Amino acid sequence: MHTHFSAMAALGAFLGIVVVGTFWRLIAAHLTAANSSFANHLGKAMAFQY
Repeated sequence: MHTHFSAMAALGAFLGIVVVGTFWRLIAAHLTAANSSFANHLGKAMAFQY
């Protein structure tokens, strides 16, 4: 039995990463703009990680 590279699986993984990254950046931006010192710090840390 041989295995092969699946273009659809790769595309699905890529799109999943793009969606997760987009949500990560939106949440980080929202937290950075928050009034809470802790939320602001967390948002800046998230932005640095991504």
